[in-house]
Amino acid sequence: MGYRKPIFLKKIFFPLLYLLNTLSLAKIKLNRINYTFVKNNTFIVLAMFCGLLGSCKKWGNPENRHLMQHAQLLIEQMPDSALTLLDGMNTFEFNDAERAEYSLLKIQAKRNAGMDISSDAEIYDAREYFIRKKDPQKAALACFFAAVVAAEQKQIILAIEYYQDALEFVKHIDDNELNGKILYNIGYLNFGNGWFDDAITWYKQALEIFQMMDHQYQREVYTLNAIANSLMMNQQTDSAQFYYKHALDKAHLHEATALQVMVYNNMSINVV
Repeated sequence: MGYRKPIFLKKIFFPLLYLLNTLSLAKIKLNRINYTFVKNNTFIVLAMFCGLLGSCKKWGNPENRHLMQHAQLLIEQMPDSALTLLDGMNTFEFNDAERAEYSLLKIQAKRNAGMDISSDAEIYDAREYFIRKKDPQKAALACFFAAVVAAEQKQIILAIEYYQDALEFVKHIDDNELNGKILYNIGYLNFGNGWFDDAITWYKQALEIFQMMDHQYQREVYTLNAIANSLMMNQQTDSAQFYYKHALDKAHLHEATALQVMVYNNMSINVV
């Protein structure tokens, strides 16, 4: 391996030396025009340089930013390709900002690709970072995925706490889909623990969100079915049948055979 210059020399010393040299040349050229400009504006120049260093601190390596931006574009439709990009990055020299961004992107890609994320505890650190930086968009996502990981690890109370944190951040952004998913997942955790009244409350809030959105009939059917299941567990049979019928009507309307089968199966299982 060849000799590599220390990071300090590459990122701070050499740029500073170049800047000072440039200022010296500028002073000579400006001597006949207005020499006092450089002299009297030294503070401004230093402030600009500090701003440059601050930018470098957030993104230590511009290539990292480029690769993460590219992965972000692929994360919904081509999560496997996004993962390939992310897995090819050298994470050893990441600073806090890069590590948080990387952890959030990677857990999203893995989730979209149907992979297990129960061991992705790095998202907890990312959650704390984005909350500290007061970034509501990324804090909402990081809290959401931290809750998913906690639920996978059977830490139900912690998962609900993280979902509720996510709800606080989602109030400040325009993301109804994420809002609905958070509400549904809280209902799901309550149902799994036998807290059926609470589950119904959360599911109904999720249903209101999904009904306001276009092209969300699948989530509507799932949520209607979940409400019906919760009502059945609460011995509220008539109300449950109402929601099962509503779910079936919605599934029939969109000719969604798999959803129809799901609802019919739940109806037959829950028949007393």
